[in-house]
Amino acid sequence: MQDESPPNADDSNQEVKPVFTITSIEMDHLKQTCNLTSLALEYCNIDCNRLGLSHFPSTLKKLSLRGTKCFNQRVDKTFLFRISDFLPHLEVSGLSFKYSKTFIHWPYILCT
Repeated sequence: MQDESPPNADDSNQEVKPVFTITSIEMDHLKQTCNLTSLALEYCNIDCNRLGLSHFPSTLKKLSLRGTKCFNQRVDKTFLFRISDFLPHLEVSGLSFKYSKTFIHWPYILCT
């Protein structure tokens, strides 16, 4: 069986593209059925008009958005605007995501 995980952007000159879109319905289901403290949403699309930090479980301590592409984002604020209000227990975030054609990478952000 072939490895289906996306290649690391550092390993090649090819653009790594998201492989699925996470919806507010899926996030709300996770929020209601699981008491998550860690969540890795890697190589996915986030439609900022339909999914925001309020849909994420407030119990999260660790969050990875590696390779995530945010689209339909408002001009006046980022997807992470007021992250501490929505995810008050967040300690570590692994962020590497795209806004349009700009690739932003923060290996880990410690939130206190």
